Amino acid sequence: MDGWSLCRTFGNSNFNIPTPPPHLKRISTLAILLSDKISKSSRSVQITSSSQEISSLSSLCVDFASASLTCTWRAPSSYLFIMASGNNLNGKIALVTGGGSGIGRAVCQILARDGARVSVCDINLQGAQETLASLEQPGNHVALPMDVTDKESVRKALSATQEKLKGTPTLLVNSAGIGGRSPFLEMSEEVFMKVVDVNLKGTFLVSQLVCNAMIERGEAEGGSVVNIASLAGKNGLALNCQYAATKGGVIAFTKSIAKELAKTGIRANCILPGAIRTPMMAGIPEERIAEALRVNTLGRIGEPEEVAEMVVFLLTERSTYMTGACVEVTGGHYA
Repeated sequence: MDGWSLCRTFGNSNFNIPTPPPHLKRISTLAILLSDKISKSSRSVQITSSSQEISSLSSLCVDFASASLTCTWRAPSSYLFIMASGNNLNGKIALVTGGGSGIGRAVCQILARDGARVSVCDINLQGAQETLASLEQPGNHVALPMDVTDKESVRKALSATQEKLKGTPTLLVNSAGIGGRSPFLEMSEEVFMKVVDVNLKGTFLVSQLVCNAMIERGEAEGGSVVNIASLAGKNGLALNCQYAATKGGVIAFTKSIAKELAKTGIRANCILPGAIRTPMMAGIPEERIAEALRVNTLGRIGEPEEVAEMVVFLLTERSTYMTGACVEVTGGHYA
């Protein structure tokens, strides 16, 4: 699980906080619930950790495992429950397709912020390199060219990731995608299939190769895949039937592989963004954007970072009971 926790019946006013597991490097929150056997006046009960002794539960802030921990008073319960939760991505390797711009770039930035080593993959190598330059400690990450429609290109990028980052990615984000306006009655087969190849076939190829690599290296347990679908895959999108069809396919694909991968320890979830400020929106007429905002509860366009935060949540062990889920990040789109 993400973080370290223990639950025990309250016995006395002193207990020891055990050292957290080795994989836990960063902890952000420590919440303590005290037994109803303890009166509110007993908030000064002594807590001893391996690093220091804490006497005030009402304003607890300690340095533990190189992280700042905060404690908030909660209503009494019948158990003493200690939980430290936060980011535990230090040392983990993440591969992100479409990392050269938009949501993919934001995902790379937040993964790097939270301690992961990131393989920024994109068919546009310059875009991937620009993302790399924007990451915290860019020397810990790598930018690689990848054409998600070409199995050999995917294989090469995966191999380069393993070589340069000294390990197999156990976190995967399929963010590579294309769109394009075209009326259904006039759309060519070529236009339709190009979007299918990138958005659906690409998601399949990358997921299959990366998941097999996790399994072959014995690192599947705790692995996580997040696919970027779209609200259009659920609701449809006029003048973009090819895009909506592929994103609907990504939703069904994610739910299907989640059922198959569960026994390996790999989880698979997807995100359904609404209108997000990305390069893909650049060609959308203003009147269509205004129309979308009229049915948006928050009344604004979303930012890539707002999607990326949810993506990273689904990658971490904070979401261990989630697989096959499709999470909408839409600003409350209700049409």
